[in-house]
Amino acid sequence: MSEEKKHLEALYEHVHPKVRGLKMGEIGAISCTREFPINELRWYLFAYAGHKNKWFKVTHDAVSNVVYAKRVERPIAVKHERDDEEVE
Repeated sequence: MSEEKKHLEALYEHVHPKVRGLKMGEIGAISCTREFPINELRWYLFAYAGHKNKWFKVTHDAVSNVVYAKRVERPIAVKHERDDEEVE
């Protein structure tokens, strides 16, 4: 098995049990480690949200080095007008 696949499976085992059963408003705590830094955890949660249609508000406590994933409703897409387009 390749190193990348082993790392991805370890990431799955580190994060997935803490977020899969969260109900609306519940918070899961995931520790950041040297193996799984904050950016990697955020990207995993982002990918999981899109795949399972379960959305999270992700915050990071730098003192305890913990990521908190709060289950929330799907965010509403906001259409932004470009500044260089002329508005009628």
